[in-house]
Order: sequence, then C-alpha cells, then structure tokens
Amino acid sequence: MRKKELLKINDELFKRLDSVTASFEELKKDYEALQKELLALKEENSRLTALTEPSAPSKALEQKGVDNACRVSEDTEYASSVIGKIVVSAAKHCNKLTAWSDSPEIRELVNLILGRTEVAKANILKILSSQTDNHEKRRNIDKELEVCEDYFLSIMAQYN
Repeated sequence: MRKKELLKINDELFKRLDSVTASFEELKKDYEALQKELLALKEENSRLTALTEPSAPSKALEQKGVDNACRVSEDTEYASSVIGKIVVSAAKHCNKLTAWSDSPEIRELVNLILGRTEVAKANILKILSSQTDNHEKRRNIDKELEVCEDYFLSIMAQYN
C-alpha cells in the first residue's frame, strides 16, 4: 500500500472513532439520567410501601382471620364432600346427555341438571347453617343427595 492510502484509511478510522466516542458519551449521559430516575422511583416506592403496609395490630387481626378461616368443622367438611359428589354426578349426567346430541332439548335437560345442582348446594348450605344437631344435619344432607340423584335419573329417563 501507498502512504497516501494509509493516511486516508487512518483519517477515516479517526473520524469513526470520534463519532463512536460521541455516541458513547451521549449514551453515558442517558444512562446516568436513567440511574437518577430509577433511584428517585425506588425512594418513592419505598415511601409508598411504608404508607400502605399494615400495622402490627392489623397484621395480628389478619392472621387471626386466616387461622379462623383454616379451621373447618366436621359438618362443613361433610357438606362440602356431598356437594362435590352432587357436582361430579351432575357433570357425568351432562356429559352423557351431550354425547348423544346437541339439540335444544338436550341443552334444556342439561340446564335442568345444572339448576338442580345449584338448588342442592343452596339447600345444603341452609342445612349446614341451621341450628339442628350434627346427626340431624348429616341426615338432611344425605337426603338432599338422594333427592338430587333421583332427579338426575328422572332427567336421564326423559331422554332414553
């Protein structure tokens, strides 16, 4: 290579270096500004968090509520298991119906089953909140399960 060509290439490289250095300085300034903004936002966040954190007494009340909510009586567990059985049974019957057809009559029968399921759940919750003894509550809940199953079977018999 000739000396003139080398000087020309060297000059171009210096110009590129100057433009890259200028871009770097701009980015450095932007970075510093963003760092300051981030610091300000962190301070504001910690200030707001301190304002919204519950105090010690309210934390104690919250924990007491959680503890009370975790304790479930045997009657409630039994009622929820029966409701679960009713819901599973309703789902099975609905699946059988919809496997046969997707006609408006079938949709009506499915709606009847789902409606009866909701009624059963409401009745069981009413029984659960009644002032009767535990044995009576369980007997009434079992009776509701039996009535519900009979209803589902009568719905299925309408289509067969």
